Amino acid sequence: MKIEDNLLLSCFKELFLTFLLATKTCILKFFITNRKKQKIQLTPAYDFLNTTIAMANPEEELALSLKGKKKGFKKSDFVLFAVSDLCMTDIRANKEINTMLSVIPEWIKMIDHSFLSIDMNKEYKNLVTKRAKRLSG
Repeated sequence: MKIEDNLLLSCFKELFLTFLLATKTCILKFFITNRKKQKIQLTPAYDFLNTTIAMANPEEELALSLKGKKKGFKKSDFVLFAVSDLCMTDIRANKEINTMLSVIPEWIKMIDHSFLSIDMNKEYKNLVTKRAKRLSG
């Protein structure tokens, strides 16, 4: 069964957002595939819940390793994954990353409207902003 390009792109986007939004525990359930009418699909992404801000001194930034790493990710790590494992071009991977980074102000607005405490809200926005800056270069 052939894995379609849109499935690979969805996988890449979900992995990138999982890191960016610090939702490392959801990665395991997102990458379970289901088969429907002879088509492979990812399970729906439904709860990008930040688990990092609730943990004291988290050691990892992703639940699963990406190219042998679990922390200290840079944009180049995601581009390398996209090119080597998902058969994307580096141009396409960079375009997708830049598109997702361009909506950070919208994510910050959504965080502002969350039910988080004032301290957790501030911590979440700082974490997303720091990771976005790290991935911008």
